[in-house]
Amino acid sequence: MKGKIDYFIDRSFRDIADADYISARICWRLKLDHQFFWMALQALEKYLKGILLYSRLPTHDLRHDISKALVRAQNIPA
Repeated sequence: MKGKIDYFIDRSFRDIADADYISARICWRLKLDHQFFWMALQALEKYLKGILLYSRLPTHDLRHDISKALVRAQNIPA
């Protein structure tokens, strides 16, 4: 079961965040500031939620609150 959950997290969060990150870098190089910030924000949100889900922490109450997600991720025991 753990493998299936991790696969879901890989596909739904990490892989999409990777694509958003690459898109953000392309936008940065093309000086598309607005698009860069939007894509970077999307990537960051998905990476944080993925980290929390890998740690089996809930994310449903986060909505799009990146600050809250970051604090929760920083509190994950090493």
